[in-house]
Amino acid sequence: GGGRERITVTDQRGKKVTLDGPVRRMVTIPMPAASMVIAVDKGVDHLVGMHEASWIAIRDGIMGEMFPAAAKIAHGIATQDFAPNVESIVALNPDVVVQWGDEGTGIVGPLEDAGLDVVGLSYGTQRDLTEWITLFGTLLGQERRAKRLNARLDERMTEIKNAAPGTSGTKPSIVYFNRFEGGLKVAARESYNDFYIDLVGGTNPAT
Repeated sequence: GGGRERITVTDQRGKKVTLDGPVRRMVTIPMPAASMVIAVDKGVDHLVGMHEASWIAIRDGIMGEMFPAAAKIAHGIATQDFAPNVESIVALNPDVVVQWGDEGTGIVGPLEDAGLDVVGLSYGTQRDLTEWITLFGTLLGQERRAKRLNARLDERMTEIKNAAPGTSGTKPSIVYFNRFEGGLKVAARESYNDFYIDLVGGTNPAT
């Protein structure tokens, strides 16, 4: 209603998603997405649901201090493996649900079958993250801020590349544990962690 401009984005599955205007109610299932949405949107007003792991990280970290209202956001919306709890997500009446788009249709299909608009993400490279920021900026009507954040990221990337040690000598070996409780799981090839271990001049034994 009310003459809102329609917004169309192409997600990282290559799927076009058209919405009635800037998103007022957003649910994020991928863990890193919630804090990035808050950063792009400069607040938590439009985030109505997030993965429990995102919620715990925000609650226990600096973002929880900066945005105390985040503690009240719904977070019982998906399993550890990102399978959505469709009923609880539908109850939040979201304009859009952000979900992994590269983990098979099993975690996206149930949301789309329930009539929800889904933006699918993929993960692993710096370019993916840059695209997320651009996508979130478009969805939230924060394009200018998204551009500024991406410009700052590019600047920092250049600084880090220039500061990384040369190729002479032994590279430090760095292993990243990204799951701990239900048995150890390490970040291997094509993970974002592998990308930044290489960026700073290390080697990842898990590749």
